[in-house]
Amino acid sequence: MMQWPPMPDGLSFSKSFTSDHIQLLVDETWTDVEGNRQTRQEIFDSVFQIIDEAEQFILLDFFLVNDFLYKPGRNMGELSRELTGKLVEKRTRQPNVQIVFITDPLNTVYDSIPSPFFQTLENAGVRVVWTELNRLRDSNPVISKPWRLFVKPWGTGPGDTIANPIGDGRVSLRSGLKLINFKANHRKLIVTEKSLLVTSANPHNASSAHWNMALRIDGAGQAAACESESAILKMSGAKEFKAGWKPAIQNTPPRRPACHSRTAHGA
Repeated sequence: MMQWPPMPDGLSFSKSFTSDHIQLLVDETWTDVEGNRQTRQEIFDSVFQIIDEAEQFILLDFFLVNDFLYKPGRNMGELSRELTGKLVEKRTRQPNVQIVFITDPLNTVYDSIPSPFFQTLENAGVRVVWTELNRLRDSNPVISKPWRLFVKPWGTGPGDTIANPIGDGRVSLRSGLKLINFKANHRKLIVTEKSLLVTSANPHNASSAHWNMALRIDGAGQAAACESESAILKMSGAKEFKAGWKPAIQNTPPRRPACHSRTAHGA
């Protein structure tokens, strides 16, 4: 009988807490009765507000942060660029605020294509952590077992052997083969000493018009989120996250950010 190895410690996580300040946020796209494409977006307006309000630390974990497959058009936005700019601005205005960004190596197609967004963040002093996917259980064991024997020892890295399967340019065959292991860090959240936001949305340009939802919790849940994210840092061999923070308790409901609405005629 096949025995699945255990997940790394701390990745399967559950904790209860209470809060009086919870918001449901929704991004939606639809076509109205006149045939115009409409969008109403709340999630990243709230993410940007959380960044503005942070005074001690910002810890982010997002799966897709890239412009792969992005084509400018009606109701589309450059979320990857906007988030990068917001964090760089925060580092410039408040360099004492610690910022850690955990992400998935798919954003570089496993070291084949440099990420301009994460290079910019690192240059600004943001600590970027690439999730160590090899520590995760095999979701595609038919591929993963021979991959570990014959491909993994050679690494990934740059190359131009095959077309990029998820965007423009070319990548190494080794990187393409790593993709079909089907391992990824799909988390999508931001936590500060004041707020926690967990979402289905990526700051991903090509996904910017997708329907998504998020829960924002103010004044509770931050410690649990940091504990859970610390497990990814440990798994990835990264420096331990020590913010030295004290939770900020919200006594009044948080200000709700204005959402973006767009209309595209004849879409």
